[in-house]
Amino acid sequence: MGWKLIGIRARASGTKTSSLEFSVDDQERRLVEAIYEKRQAGMSIVRIAMWLILQREYPNKRKLDNYRSVEWAIAAKELGYPKRTDGERVVKEWRHGSRGSRGRQASPRT
Repeated sequence: MGWKLIGIRARASGTKTSSLEFSVDDQERRLVEAIYEKRQAGMSIVRIAMWLILQREYPNKRKLDNYRSVEWAIAAKELGYPKRTDGERVVKEWRHGSRGSRGRQASPRT
């Protein structure tokens, strides 16, 4: 999260190598900053997900409308926008680390 790939994939160019590079996605990072600020202000992750469905201020190409995607955005911000591609594992490590547990509210189970 917070990065975009620019360039041409090998298959599309008809060659064996691609010219893909990571580039900072400022638009997505502004959205992540807004998500992070809402969480720091005490808004629940579920309410943030609902806000993401309705908000129009921050256009975004990703579908961020559920608990996991909101956690992913918060983890990306707290971890300094890592370029690692295994997002699920990174968030899992973050969640179980000291940063992920700090400030999290227990969710009621029914």
